[in-house]
Amino acid sequence: MPRFRPFFIVIILAFSATLARADYHYASHTGSNTYPYTSWETAAEIIDSAVYASSPHDTIYIGAGDYNQLVRMRTQDSCMTFIGAGIDSTHCWTSEPHILWMAANRTVAQDIFFQHSGTYAVVCFSSQTFSESIIAKGCKFTGGTGVAGAGDSTKVEDCIFINCDNAVDASFGVRKLVFRNNYFKTTINPTVFSTYFSKGIIENNIFVFDHYQPLGEFFADPGPADTLIFCNNYVDNFTTGPDIVGTRLGLVFNNTVRRAVRWYDYYAYNIRDDHDSVNVTLKNNIASECGYGVSAVHFNNYIHHLSIAYSGFYDNPYGDISLYNWAWEDIDTIGNIDAFPMYANPDSFDVHLQAYSPFIDAGDPDILDVDGTRSDIGCYGGPGGCSYTYLDLAPKAPDSLRAFVDTLGINITWRNNYEADFNRYQVFRDTFPGFSPSVFNQIAEPETSLYLDTNINPGTSYFYRLT
Repeated sequence: MPRFRPFFIVIILAFSATLARADYHYASHTGSNTYPYTSWETAAEIIDSAVYASSPHDTIYIGAGDYNQLVRMRTQDSCMTFIGAGIDSTHCWTSEPHILWMAANRTVAQDIFFQHSGTYAVVCFSSQTFSESIIAKGCKFTGGTGVAGAGDSTKVEDCIFINCDNAVDASFGVRKLVFRNNYFKTTINPTVFSTYFSKGIIENNIFVFDHYQPLGEFFADPGPADTLIFCNNYVDNFTTGPDIVGTRLGLVFNNTVRRAVRWYDYYAYNIRDDHDSVNVTLKNNIASECGYGVSAVHFNNYIHHLSIAYSGFYDNPYGDISLYNWAWEDIDTIGNIDAFPMYANPDSFDVHLQAYSPFIDAGDPDILDVDGTRSDIGCYGGPGGCSYTYLDLAPKAPDSLRAFVDTLGINITWRNNYEADFNRYQVFRDTFPGFSPSVFNQIAEPETSLYLDTNINPGTSYFYRLT
């Protein structure tokens, strides 16, 4: 036994030495700019100065203020963490047509606002040695491409992207892409993801487009375990939805996609077997107000299994499911519903479900919500969703009231209501404009959006109100 003691001592000393290498450096406009910048009092004026004073595994804190600086890390500057004072405080930007930050391997950027006026990447993670991990967390990006990454993995979490050309460009290839809990909003013409990955996990994100814009294709590198997990995302007002192309295992669960309606061939979800797809499953998803709900294209006899099940469809004028070279009997379509979703406030991008929505507890019975009940359909259902109170809101007020006269009387029409808890309308009439509805001037309680008023006198003007 004694002969092993020196061996254990060597391990302990080596481990202690590894821990000792980690250090902290600071960049701030209020420091004295004194090397090696190891306190706020001696902080570097330029972020690059703190980088060059650092070693792998060090952390650099960046104080509040505007930093119109280009940061260029060397290969030996790997395994470093950059932490700002928050996206409302630490602002890194450039107006030059250059990459704002050229990061090294295994770099972490956190709580920093990156702004770029050009079309280049805001943060470029250059992974020449296929690093273990690259992370952007709690950051804000505007302009250009938010994050450009390559190598072993790129992880983007809890970030905000405003008017970026791309959220993530990993077109040189990433073994694993994680894009989670992010908010992407734009008024320009972007492709959200320009990616080639072996495994992609895209979950719990919000993508909002102020015009009809494309949500970029999701490509996978050839390989025996290529996977796309696309879950609990909300995508609204765009041209096309996520493309599941050449993915050997595609799991698309509990997403809400709205308003892909520019032309007839626009869809909420698109599946193509351009490569060697094997198993694609769509469950508990909503596709509403799109050209097509789901488009499945079968070119090369590669897809071995396709399931489009327990999903909700509404107002997709060209069809809920469009198949090319597929036979219906080859696809699992159990449990799908075509009904009005009853979003809480879709005009404000709030797609939580109201009480009495037909999509509540209507998902796959083998998938549970976080409260242990049967899963809801849509982006807030399933184990990756959240527990919330279903608001019991009044049905939407009827609008588009029209009237025309024929030989039978006065025909009154309006936009129909589709809420599951809707009961009936009330029609009121008077001979004076601006009257107040009451039991004394109510004339009907129709259940449909059409009423024929036959109790009229020729030459008399009538005014109607509807609730």
